[in-house]
Amino acid sequence: MNPAPADQPRVQFLVLALLALFLFSGLTSAPLIDWDENIYAEAARQMLVRSDFLNPYINDQPFAEKPPFYFWVMATLFKIFGVGEFAARSTSALSHFLFALYLAYRLRSILGPLSFFYAILYAGAFGPLLSARFAVIDNMFNALIGVAAFELLFLMRANQSSTRYKHAMLAALAMGTAVLTKGPLGGVIPLIACSGLILGRALQDSGAASSVFSSVTGLLASSWSHFRKALPLGPLLLTGSLSLAIALSWFVINYLISGPQFLEGFAAFQGMLFSQPLDSHEGPFFYHFIVALVGLFPWTPLLLLYTHQDIRTAVMQKERDLVYFCLGWILFVLILFSFVTTKLPHYSASMYIPQTLLILLALRESIHSSPRWKWVQFLTLGYMMLMGIAFAILPYTFADFREKMGFVMENPPEPHGLAFLPGILLSVLALLTFFFLKKRQWFAYLCSGMFSTALFLSSLWILVLPLYTSHNQGPLRTLMQEAYSKNGDLAMYRFLSFDLFFYGKRTIEVLHSYKFKGNAERLNQHGEKDLYVLCRKDHKLQLTLEHPALEHVRDLGLHSMYVLRGRQ
Repeated sequence: MNPAPADQPRVQFLVLALLALFLFSGLTSAPLIDWDENIYAEAARQMLVRSDFLNPYINDQPFAEKPPFYFWVMATLFKIFGVGEFAARSTSALSHFLFALYLAYRLRSILGPLSFFYAILYAGAFGPLLSARFAVIDNMFNALIGVAAFELLFLMRANQSSTRYKHAMLAALAMGTAVLTKGPLGGVIPLIACSGLILGRALQDSGAASSVFSSVTGLLASSWSHFRKALPLGPLLLTGSLSLAIALSWFVINYLISGPQFLEGFAAFQGMLFSQPLDSHEGPFFYHFIVALVGLFPWTPLLLLYTHQDIRTAVMQKERDLVYFCLGWILFVLILFSFVTTKLPHYSASMYIPQTLLILLALRESIHSSPRWKWVQFLTLGYMMLMGIAFAILPYTFADFREKMGFVMENPPEPHGLAFLPGILLSVLALLTFFFLKKRQWFAYLCSGMFSTALFLSSLWILVLPLYTSHNQGPLRTLMQEAYSKNGDLAMYRFLSFDLFFYGKRTIEVLHSYKFKGNAERLNQHGEKDLYVLCRKDHKLQLTLEHPALEHVRDLGLHSMYVLRGRQ
């Protein structure tokens, strides 16, 4: 693979500038989407309102599901750009862009000039690009995991003591911050990736054994030997102690000042992820295997290169350590989240980092000899065009699709006149990507694939997403504004919308929700002000039977509004 076009500073600057343009364009076209975007944005907004950066709060109640680092960054951006969609979503977009820079320039010592190709592969994959446009924690979390894992890899390959301590310190900073961003996996995944490398070296050395016992003991002895060589005691102690100090600092301070409240809530939430599907986020055991393939779009067909024995052999001979490093990471994430009962695609998204690295290694070895290129070429074209056609049609069939899935829509959104454009745009760009791939213009092919996905998502955000946010969240916000315009208070009965917290900027009584403690008796007690109650239409009968003092106001969309009159 010829890296010459990608190794020119002007070309790199242009590619990175275009990536930034697409990442940050259209972020304000649609309101933040329930739930996750509004949850995290509201937690960050509450930090500014309450001037409390120690305890995350939502709706004047402690929010113990996540540590605070992501909220600190978002609150800082709120201070700079103002509270709104751009600052909220820029937190993820900025994380994605900075990590792409890290891959492009920090990994040159391992990949040489091809590190820029690696940055394009990761930055242009559908899964990471999609989460980079959402105000969710995972893009920052995965970037920190990636930095920690690669710095540990640098540490294991370093020869000089001073260099080792530098990598140890950088790995510790990234691991500790990752834990403060989302939780313990921020420290576990980098260690697992490096353990995969050590185990791979041990497997290579152990060879044939006369019995199972001798094979296992030999493997353990070899693993311990490689561990001691790869991770000397001094740098290892520095990494462990500094990362733990950073990771535990906030938890300890929070415990000393606020008591065990947050820790208990955090532990309870982590337990629920394994024991029950939260908020109906269910899926089959193999859910994340599908996510692993779809999230790699448009690079998924490149995995076919590994079906060729010569390519597998060449990659293993030249980059055995990197292969074991990647496989340990991928297998751990896939297995772990297959057992997590709550299924969401961003849970396993860190595996796109090692997946795209494996693709780069195969691509480098297969340029001149692979007989699989015709399959890769036509699968790439078909995959991209199929995705494009599907998204061109979807806006016009969305209501029918929802009804077939069991979600009946009232007054479905009328598609914008250009709602088909993102899908058509992707289909046209698929032809360009196919052309570069067929001509084996590798840099042009990778850039075309990345910008096809980025432009597709940007246009989707501008032309299509507002239709569905206005339909799904617009009626609720209209009812909320009616209640507040009449100087009333608000309550939500047997449903939850964080959109109302972030955009309403007031405390709301939430009844019958595991996330908030509510007082149902409030719907029977006449207060100083009118209390407006929102519920889903299918809960109207239950609401009126339990609280007969409520008066029906009106229905809008899928929800109804009632009122409990205040004392006159």
